[in-house]
Amino acid sequence: MPLSDRTPSRRRAVVHLIAFALGALLTAAAAIALMPSGTPPPPPPQPPTHPPASAPPRPSSPPTQELWDLAGQARVATEPMLALPPEAAQPQPLSTREQLRMTIPAPQRDNPALPDGYPGTTQAAVAKLAELSTAGMDDADPATYARVYRGVSLPGAPAPEQTRLHRLLTAFRSAAAFPSAGPVPEMTSSYDITHGQVKGATDSGRYVVACVLGQWTVEVKGQTIQRGVGDCQALRWDGTTWRISPGPLPADAPSAWPGSDAAVDAGYRELVRR
Repeated sequence: MPLSDRTPSRRRAVVHLIAFALGALLTAAAAIALMPSGTPPPPPPQPPTHPPASAPPRPSSPPTQELWDLAGQARVATEPMLALPPEAAQPQPLSTREQLRMTIPAPQRDNPALPDGYPGTTQAAVAKLAELSTAGMDDADPATYARVYRGVSLPGAPAPEQTRLHRLLTAFRSAAAFPSAGPVPEMTSSYDITHGQVKGATDSGRYVVACVLGQWTVEVKGQTIQRGVGDCQALRWDGTTWRISPGPLPADAPSAWPGSDAAVDAGYRELVRR
């Protein structure tokens, strides 16, 4: 065969080899990122935090810091959740079992950081967490997630670097040999949240540990990986909105493929947005 005929074949072979290697790298990176790492130890106790002085008083305002059930909050937050194997997060058939649903409200107003205007219900806390997580995971950049997270956190809340999603994004970028922050050429990322649950609540429903589950999709140069990713956060109703609460970081949420048997076993409900 003439050299001129072999060269295009060699180039195609090299392209296929690079694509295969990239796909394998992304798959391995996602697997490493989703490996159970345990919940980091809670930060030291923070000084008391009071609602903003500018917030108008209202009968439904939460109790002062001294009256929060801090011990009860810690129990709810740190209680371990169902442990699932890493393969539970991989794409798989949907469950044929009956799946419960949860209706969550739509935001009533736009804010520079995140849509807001949710009522003070436990379902609304799940909706607020879904907004936070979707925006924070948008470009698979830990810096983006940290910025969004800080924008809705109360003083004394866990640092974003401690959270499940920030750790996941950091581990993924490290394993894939990507820059630790900033854009990655030809990479897109999305987090489509479809399920959620209320792990628990205290203080008459003003403190809620909400959990969400969604399909995380990353595409780089034509190679795509998809995994189910769960996340839980503690939110506090401050009288006007839901914000990330002071106190210990919640135990890691189970990560399962949305709608799978594992997701049903973990207690997730299909979210219905009204």
